[in-house]
Amino acid sequence: MAALEHKIDFLALVSVTKANGNGDPLNGNRPRVDYNGIGEISDVCIKRKIRNRMQDLGNPIFVQSEDRCADGFGSLSERASASLKGIKDREEYARRACETWLDVRTFGSQGQQRTAALSLKLSEIALIRRIRGENPVLLLDDVFSELDGRRQKLLLSAVEGCQCFITCTGLEELGELGDVPLQVYAVSGGELSEI
Repeated sequence: MAALEHKIDFLALVSVTKANGNGDPLNGNRPRVDYNGIGEISDVCIKRKIRNRMQDLGNPIFVQSEDRCADGFGSLSERASASLKGIKDREEYARRACETWLDVRTFGSQGQQRTAALSLKLSEIALIRRIRGENPVLLLDDVFSELDGRRQKLLLSAVEGCQCFITCTGLEELGELGDVPLQVYAVSGGELSEI
């Protein structure tokens, strides 16, 4: 098999008859349709099918769906920490991660890619804590935009104890955090003010 060298190296055409080629998991796995009732199959669905096939063929996958978890890890952070344990150099850490798993950008949705990147960052935090015995200062830029409320809370609990600056584009992104104590500031017209 030739290596894929470009972002788009092939075209796949799919025809589905009397079947659900792209069930919507948020809608009872019913077929996705546009406003005219025409069936759709998304790029994310195709990526998921390819990812699952690659996993079935024995390839290690970093972002695994919960129902197809092959290694028993409950989170991406656990998977990264356990598999890359003992690596202290950041470049070596990234190189080994790329050698260990298929690239998440190939198969993951934008939310999955963001979750994978955050998981690697969280495992770096654990690494810094273990090596230096102190918490790092974090700057997380627009991390909430692709995360649901549950993942937002998990992220905040994972960075507890760290001085953390998180940017977001609007206060609505903080709506589901409820009881999490935050200091919130707004920047408008070059002025910083506490909300």
